[in-house]
Amino acid sequence: MNIKTLSFLAISIILLNGCATQATSTFQYNEKQSNRINNEEVVNKSFESAWSDLVRHLAKSFYDVNNIEKESRLINVSFSTDSPEKYIDCGNTIRTFKQGSEKLNYDYDVAENTNYKYGAGKSNDGVFAFVGHVKRSTNLEGRINIYVAPKGENTEISVNTRYIFTISISGSVNTENMHGQVVRAEPISQSPTIISFNTNKPNKSDEGISCFSNGVLEAEILKMAKLN
Repeated sequence: MNIKTLSFLAISIILLNGCATQATSTFQYNEKQSNRINNEEVVNKSFESAWSDLVRHLAKSFYDVNNIEKESRLINVSFSTDSPEKYIDCGNTIRTFKQGSEKLNYDYDVAENTNYKYGAGKSNDGVFAFVGHVKRSTNLEGRINIYVAPKGENTEISVNTRYIFTISISGSVNTENMHGQVVRAEPISQSPTIISFNTNKPNKSDEGISCFSNGVLEAEILKMAKLN
């Protein structure tokens, strides 16, 4: 056996026994404590004036007016947004990802959209590494009951919202060889996480995510009743 043959065999053995660089990741969820928000207010206007002003401004806003019952003193509206972080707080998440010289840090509000990578282990023989590429999309929708009633010469208004927060996960888990090349990609299949809660009544999902209103939406509607 000559030197060239020995060299070829040695290189072949190294290639066969080579290992893919395993990816590692960490995860930390930080739950925030909710504070009671103000969702009731007495407006220095007559009932007729406050009712008319509120209905007019709601009709011009991003809310969909579903029902108006003046005799019952109730207005019901609904909404939907792809920017839930403006209206709710579900804590924040800190993630890290490391694979070889690549180091990534993710720090995001649970209510907002984000993308991240995570280490999903490696094959038993160590030849392949598995890396998850996640696209995380969030949505918020809900219905709001607005109660408007006379209180002396003024008007009492209360805003109660039913929030429905949805987290959708998509992406893929890639199989990488020792050279970092993707040899296979499997789509991530995961049911959406849905968390429902009301104004001043936080709720926690089965996954331990706690969500509550930050009061922006309620304050926005109360403000409408004060405008002329």
